[in-house]
Amino acid sequence: MKAAIVSKYNKIGIKEIPKPKIQNEEVLIKVKFASICGSDIHLFKGELSTAKIPVVLGHEICGEIAEISSKANTHLKINDTVVVQPYISCEKCEMCSQGKNNTCENLKIFGINEQGGFAEYVKAPINRVHRFPKEIDPRLGALAEPLAVAVHDVFVGGNKNWIMKLLKKKNLKK
Repeated sequence: MKAAIVSKYNKIGIKEIPKPKIQNEEVLIKVKFASICGSDIHLFKGELSTAKIPVVLGHEICGEIAEISSKANTHLKINDTVVVQPYISCEKCEMCSQGKNNTCENLKIFGINEQGGFAEYVKAPINRVHRFPKEIDPRLGALAEPLAVAVHDVFVGGNKNWIMKLLKKKNLKK
């Protein structure tokens, strides 16, 4: 399959790489859209100390499930449109035990230290994949992660009432 890979800093290329093989509790996603993030640019320039190159860029991903691990316990099905939560936490460290998975001591991020979505296929843990409505343009699915970051920032910044009113007004929250 084809993938956009940073093989060394300030150098990106389209290369043929093997299609990922899923393991227990993983899904294989046929990527439809992946958006560019500031993190991709920082990685490309060599400004991310946690980056592991060579790496396939991209952590803002929307696609369709192509394969599901036989051991996965999930409500998801083949051909479901999904978005990927790009942070993979260990679920075992002190920060994870406090519910602060985004500050996991062993945090991995798609497109930084795990293979990302600028490829034909990407594999992901089943617990980091969320169904996305088929009736909404999947290009918008690639923006779900930056939207989630913005909404989180509004909540943390103390404007929870404002965002709740907006969601209710737009009929996005019951």
